[in-house]
Amino acid sequence: KTTFLVGITNRAWPYGLFVAVLLGISLFIERPYCKYICPLGAALAMPSTFRWFGLKRKQDCNSCAACAKGCGSLAIDADGRIDHRECLHCLDCMVLYTDVGGCPPLARERKRRERDGLLITPIGKDGYYIPIDAVPAVGARAAGGPDPRQASAPVELPHLSGGWSLRKLVLEARDHLFPWSGEGWHDRRGLQVAGISLAIAATLAWAWAAMGRMSSGAIVAWWFGWSVYEVLIRMHGRRYVKEGPWWGHRYREAGWMDMLSYVGFKNLLIGAALFLALKSVGLLQG
Repeated sequence: KTTFLVGITNRAWPYGLFVAVLLGISLFIERPYCKYICPLGAALAMPSTFRWFGLKRKQDCNSCAACAKGCGSLAIDADGRIDHRECLHCLDCMVLYTDVGGCPPLARERKRRERDGLLITPIGKDGYYIPIDAVPAVGARAAGGPDPRQASAPVELPHLSGGWSLRKLVLEARDHLFPWSGEGWHDRRGLQVAGISLAIAATLAWAWAAMGRMSSGAIVAWWFGWSVYEVLIRMHGRRYVKEGPWWGHRYREAGWMDMLSYVGFKNLLIGAALFLALKSVGLLQG
């Protein structure tokens, strides 16, 4: 609003430089301000890591770049996986998903059936034509590649497999609250020991806040510092996050942005609960 109503030439030169750089980046990346600068964009991107459901993908997407070439958000990687933190949900890829002319796997199958005089069946939920016979619709090349329906490679956790039980709930709570692991102790012992010291310091900070000896701003700073260090600890030990919602049973390998989103959102909920609890009983200073 201020850019075009007031005019760039009537503003200070730092603002004009900022607008020029932003417009230049916009030539290559769709809406960079919304994705990388706007706080609301970051607030929406973090919980989208643990979305209830994602955009549809099929196995052949790992070897087909049709959607990626038309993605202005650059949210589709070389394996056909969609990063929902980068995606602006224009839904162009969902149009191609069932487009018998634009989707290469569907177009190949349609042409083959037309050439052989076979029945053109409807497209099923998996994004392929419903097979005439019980034969796999996925090509051999795509079947051997990564699964683009998951954001990263799946991780099998024996202690968290199976249905719900009290033991599994306890182990899952331990994974959420206790970032250390045997693998981390073996590879990064110094990092793990320093993390324990910082965790004790953050716990004492909450105790001092409960006794009225620490302000709310100070406790937020301590909690933020612990959250950053927890990301480092988990990336060298419990390097996995859930695929989909938090109550699901599937896990996958975590990248840096996955872990930042997971730890940030988790600790935001824990910190807010502790903060409100202390505020409600009048133990936290302003």
